[in-house]
Amino acid sequence: MESVDFAMHDGEYDAFVVWADALDDTRVALELTITTGAHKGDVVTVRASNLPVRDVLDLVGLPCTLRVSAGQPHVSW
Repeated sequence: MESVDFAMHDGEYDAFVVWADALDDTRVALELTITTGAHKGDVVTVRASNLPVRDVLDLVGLPCTLRVSAGQPHVSW
């Protein structure tokens, strides 16, 4: 993962993918809605690379966990 569109505190956030856009051949912008905790309902955009799907729209609706460590995001499925 490369970045998140606003500062998130380090921690784990339950989320799901509300939209995914291919930015180029290797990068994707994922719009994630946080589903629990103080940020519940917030939508963040994370730019990711090398995702294991051919069609990024296959990611829409999937639950995931957003982990932020030292300001760097990581999405796990």
